[in-house]
Amino acid sequence: MLYRLLFVIPVLLLGFVPVVNAQVLEKEIDVSPSPMSIAVDDSKLYVSSFEYPHISIIDLEKNEKTDFISSSSTGVIAVEVIGEKIYASMKGANNLDIYDQDMSLIRTLELPHSEITFDALPSDELTHDQTFETGGWDLVHNPNLGLLYVLDQGSGIIYVVDTSIDRIIETFDIKVRPDSFAIDETTGILVITSTIANTVNFVEPIIGSNGKFYAHKISGTIQLDSGPRDVQIDSKEHIAYVTNIGSNELLKISILGQRVLETIPIEHPARDIALDSDNDVLYVSYQSKEIINRINLNTPSKQQVVYTDSPPWDIYYDNTNKKLYAAIKNDDKVTIY
Repeated sequence: MLYRLLFVIPVLLLGFVPVVNAQVLEKEIDVSPSPMSIAVDDSKLYVSSFEYPHISIIDLEKNEKTDFISSSSTGVIAVEVIGEKIYASMKGANNLDIYDQDMSLIRTLELPHSEITFDALPSDELTHDQTFETGGWDLVHNPNLGLLYVLDQGSGIIYVVDTSIDRIIETFDIKVRPDSFAIDETTGILVITSTIANTVNFVEPIIGSNGKFYAHKISGTIQLDSGPRDVQIDSKEHIAYVTNIGSNELLKISILGQRVLETIPIEHPARDIALDSDNDVLYVSYQSKEIINRINLNTPSKQQVVYTDSPPWDIYYDNTNKKLYAAIKNDDKVTIY
C-alpha cells in the first residue's frame, strides 16, 4: 500500500490546525540494524548503523540497497559525503574514518577523548545514561572553505578538518555540551544547539586580510527557557529553524541578528527537522511519535502529517531529488517519500 491516511482533530487552542493528508510512501528499504544518520550525494544515499559496523549504500535511481561499507568499530554514528570521499564517525572508537568510492579505508583521524552520552528518558528503552567513545556525534561540511566540522558532544569541542589534506587543523571549545549543528553556507556561521544548557550558539570563521581562513570564534549565544535539539538552516535567508524538546513549538531564528524572530506551534515537542528550502517547507519528527509533520512556512497553521510505523531517528530532505528520507531505527529500514 503506497499511501496511508491519518485523520486528526483540529487543535485550535494550540494555534494550528492539523489537516487530513494522503502521503505517498514511495519505498521502504531494509538497511543494517539501527539506522541513525543519513547523507546523500548525486546518486547514492548513505545510512549509518548505530549497532552494527556498516554504512548502508542505497542506489537512488533503483531505490534499493546495493552495498555497504564495513568498518572496524562496533557501529557508525554519523556520515558525510564530500566529493569522492565518505567521512564516518565511529561508535566505540575515537576515530573519524575516511573512505573512497570503492569503499576502501584511506585514512583514520584520531579524536582524543571524544565521547557521546545518551541520556535515559522516560520514553526510551535505556534505564540509565550510557556513554560511548566516538569519532564525533555530528558532521557538517563547509563547502566554501573546504572544511569538515566534527562535533564532540562529550567535551564540547569541535574539530576542524581540512578536507584537501584530511588533517585536523583546529579544535575549539564552545563551552557547553552540544547536541546538533548546521552551517549557513553563505556566511560560514555555525549554529549549535545545546539541550542541557538551553542555548543556541553561533560560531563564525575568522578571515584574515589576505582572504584566507585561520580560526573560529564564538560570536554569540541565545539563552532559552527549554532545550533546543536539532537545527536546519536556510542559507539564502540566513534563517535557522530549531526544534525544542521542552516545548510544543519550533523557533525561527535570525542568524545575522542572533535573535528569535518567531515561534511556530506544533503538536508535540520535536526531535529532528529537515528543510525543503525551495518550497519553504519544514519536516519535523518526534521522540516517541510515529509521525512526521509537514509544515508549509507560508501557511504554518495548516500542518500535514506523514505517518511512519515507528519514530524516525533521522530525517533528511534532498532538495535535488525532491524526496524525504527517514531512518526508522526500530524497524531497521529507510523510508522514501
